[in-house]
Amino acid sequence: MIFKHTYDIPIQPYFKHKPDLNIVTNDDLISEAETREDGLDSLIEELPTKIINLDKIVPTQEGIHSYRLKETSEYTELPLLVKINGLFYIEDGHHRIVSCIIGNVPIKAKVYDYKRRVLTNGYWK
Repeated sequence: MIFKHTYDIPIQPYFKHKPDLNIVTNDDLISEAETREDGLDSLIEELPTKIINLDKIVPTQEGIHSYRLKETSEYTELPLLVKINGLFYIEDGHHRIVSCIIGNVPIKAKVYDYKRRVLTNGYWK
């Protein structure tokens, strides 16, 4: 049985792009992390931190939870975005990014550049 999240706040009003629920962004990250002795956390720590234009960010889930939105001030780690063909897909941090949008704060995130894959005829290769 597939577990479906039930969110109390829809994500769409906050972003220009509709949520892409079919894209898988973490397989390349995990593959690269597996080749390293220090693992995924170290890889993410080494990623560049960038300020990202909201128009280029694509959510990867349909909504957020209001109770988690209130907790975002407790998080110290930056959201993680995966750059594919000039767009930034949210791998981790939907609540933190929406919190920045609501507070009119620049969106700072760790960015993994997914250079190895290209969209060709509707398929990632």
